[in-house]
Amino acid sequence: MPTGASLANPDADDKPQPPRLYKGRKHVRVVFADVGTPLSDIQQPRVLFKALHHTLKGLYHLYLGHYVHRDISAGNIILCNGVGKISDLEYAKKFLSQGPVNDPKTGTPIFMAVEVQATEYIFIRKPERPLPPGFGQPLPQSARPLFLHNYLHDIESLFWIGCHALFFTVPANYLEDPPNWSKQCKLFDNFFPHYLPGSSDRRRFIEYVDFQAADKVLPDEYRDTLG
Repeated sequence: MPTGASLANPDADDKPQPPRLYKGRKHVRVVFADVGTPLSDIQQPRVLFKALHHTLKGLYHLYLGHYVHRDISAGNIILCNGVGKISDLEYAKKFLSQGPVNDPKTGTPIFMAVEVQATEYIFIRKPERPLPPGFGQPLPQSARPLFLHNYLHDIESLFWIGCHALFFTVPANYLEDPPNWSKQCKLFDNFFPHYLPGSSDRRRFIEYVDFQAADKVLPDEYRDTLG
């Protein structure tokens, strides 16, 4: 009798089984030696941006090891003794480790790179010379290149974490009567929808480096941050 076969039907295990529609998962618990504070709880912009700088260094080391994190968010960066550290690596994987397969969307929508939200490459260098007639037309879906989450997408998530902090807060001296607060809130809602595909405003903000609207509504102390 095959191991694990049913007593009522000894040949049950010999029948072909339909393929699984999901991948097996395993429960893992990680214990850290450090105790820290997630960036989502940090209210001092100077401290937050310093931690983002540390995180960029951490992502560089992941890059050197050919890994992508795929879930960079304010909750997955921990401030420990003044140093920002990357946590929650359950979605991290070796780049190109699964071969020619499109990467699924992973991460927190408000911090996702716009290409990840669109599952297509947006920032592809345009040819310097005009293309012959017929070239440059949209490719059929079957001919489009595979979309893979890469190192630059992790870095863009740091950009969105920083912008989220700028649009979600005001300096302490503005608390009683923050100027342009309603406009700042409106831009915040447009740029950070809790919606997996994102928004056209969010995409335009980074695709065309369209910072003019933000410059007009952010507090003066924040404007230099966007350059």
